[in-house]
Amino acid sequence: MGLANCPRCNNLFNKMSAIAVCPNCIVEEQVREDKIKNYLRSHPSSKIKQIAKGTRIKEKFVREILKKPAFQESGYRVGYPCDICGREIRAGKICAACSKEMKSDLTNIESRLSKKSGFVTSSRLKK
Repeated sequence: MGLANCPRCNNLFNKMSAIAVCPNCIVEEQVREDKIKNYLRSHPSSKIKQIAKGTRIKEKFVREILKKPAFQESGYRVGYPCDICGREIRAGKICAACSKEMKSDLTNIESRLSKKSGFVTSSRLKK
């Protein structure tokens, strides 16, 4: 794949796979993840700000780690904000209300497109 600049630290590295960051940043992220897990063992009902303060990890990184499916599957259920409205969620990237609203909006757009242009959308194809 060739050389690339790491989007986190801007160091040049040999990008050999789909992993977008350099090996040093991967190690740093694993260390941060371990710190968060250790903190949550002692403080299971913590919020993001408390985790960030207790681990001395920036809130931005705490949020990123908490949103990772692998972290969520490890059994820790810490609330973090929905990417759209900010409501606290415990899995995924958006809350149920925003998901429902997005689906409704897409259905409306799909309906208008098909009425306006005779465009046949995938949900209206015969199966």
